[in-house]
Order: sequence, then structure tokens, then C-alpha cells
Amino acid sequence: MFRKNILLVDSDPGSSKLIVSLLYAEHVPVNVVSACSLEEARRQTGAHHVDLIVLDYCFEDGTGVEFCRELYRKGSACPVVFFTALSREVDKRTALANGCSAYLIKPDDIDRLVPVVTRQLRISLGRSSVGRRRTGRAII
Repeated sequence: MFRKNILLVDSDPGSSKLIVSLLYAEHVPVNVVSACSLEEARRQTGAHHVDLIVLDYCFEDGTGVEFCRELYRKGSACPVVFFTALSREVDKRTALANGCSAYLIKPDDIDRLVPVVTRQLRISLGRSSVGRRRTGRAII
């Protein structure tokens, strides 16, 4: 597999460093670009080709769900994996209904993050980055 580009959107620098460390420790062939706010994530998606987004739920400037909804209204086919501390069923359902591919809980699902990311990257290989909407979504 050739290198893919991941946008990691998390307001906690410690969480971002942990995720990057896990991906690199498992030799996942990715380049990671980080953002700590949704505004920064918007700039990054405009400046870089992104193959996958790992996204937290809560930010000072909005929610990950709003960002996800925004992406899909623009026609993005980029998979979004939520990795968040919010574990309520309503939060999961809302994220899935608004375009996320997988919903993982911090820190409980930390061991599942790398397998979910690699699976989503494999699934996204055949997709174009714009114009097609994902159909397969799951609560992981």
C-alpha cells in the first residue's frame, strides 16, 4: 500500500501525539496532518489531499458532526473515523447519520483504532475523493 494522507482533528495535543505514535509504531503507511480546531481542519482539507479523517466530537468552534455534515454536503467521499470520549448512543447515531464511517470511544477503543484506520484506508482505495457518497457505515 502506498502512503495515504490522514487529517487528524483533535483539540488535545496529547491525544494527537498518541494516535500518531500508534500509527507509526504499527507501520501504517500514512502521512499525518494535524488540526486542533475545525477552522484549521477546513484550511487543511483545502490545502491537502486527504484520504481519511480521524475526528474528535467537541471543539470550541463547533462539533465534529457539523464538520462531517459540511464535508458530505460538498460531495466529499473521504471516510471519517470519530475517535472521541463521547460514548452516548445518541452521539454515535448522530455521527453515523451525518456521514462518519466508524465511531470509536476514547480510551476504550484505542486498540481498535489502527485496525479501523487501515480498513478504512483499504476501502477508500477505489473511491474518488469528491462526488461519491459512502454507503457502508458501522458502529465499531
